Amino acid sequence: ALAGAARDTDPAAQVTLHRAVDQASDPVAALAALPGLGITRVLTSGGTPTAIEGSAVLAAMAAANPGLDVAAGGGVRPDDIAGLLAAGARSVHLSAKSRATPRRAAGWVPLGAGGTSADDDTHFVTDGTVVAAARRALDAAVATE
Repeated sequence: ALAGAARDTDPAAQVTLHRAVDQASDPVAALAALPGLGITRVLTSGGTPTAIEGSAVLAAMAAANPGLDVAAGGGVRPDDIAGLLAAGARSVHLSAKSRATPRRAAGWVPLGAGGTSADDDTHFVTDGTVVAAARRALDAAVATE
């Protein structure tokens, strides 16, 4: 129904299933149903904690489903990109995050009793240097194809 609604809005819409197959007992077999449901891309780590650990499963997924965009995601770092693409992933997804400068430096004061202190501030931000490194890794991997 969701894929249909997306295509009602835009017939060329790409629909991604986000890591649900990673919970399947057989992630490769789980992909067989996706094209019939209107899914065009699956974001997956190959059923492992990180995509690089699941490279062999990603390769099997891509080989068994050539019309489906297997997008590697889950703990992806720039140094992983070439290996993931070589395994058959057509795209990669990464958070490119790093821990932000603690807000305490900006005078932030914790409010309430949640155990959060200014010294223990744990929010993350997108790190432009990680994004740039990922772009360079992607460009280098594509150039060698």
